[in-house]
Amino acid sequence: MKVLWVFLSACLLWSQDTVWAEVQLRGDYVEVAFFWRGAASEIPLGANFVLVGEAALLQWDSISIAERGRWDGAFSSTYLPLYLTQRGEEGGNHRVSLNLLSQLPPAGEAFQGSGRESVGRWRVPIRSFGDTLRLRWGMETGEIVLAPLQPAKHRFVFSAIPPIYLCPSIGRVPVRYQSGFLIAEGLEFFRLENLSITWYRDGVVIGNGFSVEPLLPGRYWAVIRHVCGSEGSTDSVEWRASSQTFSFYGGWKVYPQPTQGDVWIQAPVEGAVQVVLRDILGRVVHEKTYVAQANTAEHLRLPATLAAGIYQLSLTHENTTVIFPLVYGQ
Repeated sequence: MKVLWVFLSACLLWSQDTVWAEVQLRGDYVEVAFFWRGAASEIPLGANFVLVGEAALLQWDSISIAERGRWDGAFSSTYLPLYLTQRGEEGGNHRVSLNLLSQLPPAGEAFQGSGRESVGRWRVPIRSFGDTLRLRWGMETGEIVLAPLQPAKHRFVFSAIPPIYLCPSIGRVPVRYQSGFLIAEGLEFFRLENLSITWYRDGVVIGNGFSVEPLLPGRYWAVIRHVCGSEGSTDSVEWRASSQTFSFYGGWKVYPQPTQGDVWIQAPVEGAVQVVLRDILGRVVHEKTYVAQANTAEHLRLPATLAAGIYQLSLTHENTTVIFPLVYGQ
């Protein structure tokens, strides 16, 4: 009987109308995504998703909606656009509400009835790194109205919101070559003033910032540190500029150079190799992946529409990328 009671309790909890708020860090921002679940017979006409947190930790005046679910005016003509309201509260707290409201006369879209569905997501910059953010549901949360204009707060369970430490991780960052520069990618949600990016060539410091110009052959990478103490690095890139009849570096070989037709790639490794050909603006004009056999040449057939010029040929195996300039003439 006890096992049966636990099973029935779990089923009842899963079938219960529920509201979630999931908090995550995206670079130097906090994002809060809202989800809910309801029966297929229920049509939401309005709802407030209210959270309260410490005012000093986030830049509340820069909050914005980052994603909108299907109960938004952009996806359903029966609803107004989702909107935010906020205000300061006593005790150094701040209150923000994501609001959903139907058009007049009231009409709407029913729940799917299985699984949770996205309501929307807002994003706000972090003001104080290294602190712990604790958000809680506000008392107004769940002023949910279902058709036909029935208050339904009592029908919903509100999930607990775990605290989050305000220090974003960096991890491994990819590198892109464009217009003569190596560029650290995937940092668009970080602000430069919060990062220290140091570039190295063969272990020697050569510059700082999001990009560096590879003027000499060698192995390039960057170490990235955040003001909160987290640290990461870019992929390493082997750079070799050559005007010989072939390009050779670290056992990799590309020939002929220059070419008026196809080229051959000889790898010193075994396994999957990603080949990406870019023009001088960094646009991908050709790509393929092949399984290399050590010291065995692979035929790379270039597009027939390729225009004469200088290109960048990237060869990636596991976490290492080798970049060759490729001179193509018709």
